[in-house]
Amino acid sequence: MVACQQLRTRDVNRLELLLLTASQPSVETTTDARFGCFALHYAGLEGQLAAAGLSVFSNRWAGMA
Repeated sequence: MVACQQLRTRDVNRLELLLLTASQPSVETTTDARFGCFALHYAGLEGQLAAAGLSVFSNRWAGMA
């Protein structure tokens, strides 16, 4: 599970990731990859995301082709 401003992978094999990202991910020469929506909640998460400039309402993981 990852929350980030930008995700970039290169030459990765067998990746499974639940993702929250503010920008379109860059996945280069990555094989056997599965992505899903960040699905985690705990006390303080909203504050941590806000401090990092992230929002659960602008998650760009689903735009991956």
